[in-house]
Amino acid sequence: MLYRNRSFCQQGYTTTTPEYIDFVSKVDVNDIYALAKVLKEAKGKALQLLNNKNYQGCVDLCNTCLKLSPQDDEFMLLIGQCYYETND
Repeated sequence: MLYRNRSFCQQGYTTTTPEYIDFVSKVDVNDIYALAKVLKEAKGKALQLLNNKNYQGCVDLCNTCLKLSPQDDEFMLLIGQCYYETND
């Protein structure tokens, strides 16, 4: 769990409204060009979430994308950065 660390929870964090990531769930995985485009957009969105300190949103998006591209190093690095930032 991302917010397991007590000291982080006690400091508080800013919540955001949840966003449905529509473009990831509707991609045709057999169309390599569409898949590449969606993964590129998702990386940009995940980086934006990380920069906005929405760590849980970033982790959730990266995990969703890793289901489409299980060995994508960039998504794994983004997840690792989120855990690092929250001391988890």
